[in-house]
Amino acid sequence: MREALSLAAAIAGWVGAVGTVGAYALVTQRRIAPDSLLFQGLNTIGAGFLALSAAASGSWPAVAVNIIWIVIGGQVLISARHLLKGRLNRLFRTVDAWVRVRLLRLRPPEHVPG
Repeated sequence: MREALSLAAAIAGWVGAVGTVGAYALVTQRRIAPDSLLFQGLNTIGAGFLALSAAASGSWPAVAVNIIWIVIGGQVLISARHLLKGRLNRLFRTVDAWVRVRLLRLRPPEHVPG
């Protein structure tokens, strides 16, 4: 049982490390913006996994730093949720319009009594 928890903590640490370093790499390569929800989300989730891994190994300074990253990223994500809502609404309107156009094209013309 203890070995399984140790393995899970190690996997969580590696996932967190890949997430945070990957996010940084994407920003430095200018593939994503540093103020994007993707960057903030990757950092926040990565910090969460790193904090779990650090807690399992008793590395309390690393736990504290990653909790601070989680709080910072969480605040950004919470304050940006209105942006996400707007983007989702636009996406749904676009999909809805696309479906309506496609469905109207597929329907036979209605007979209009003259």
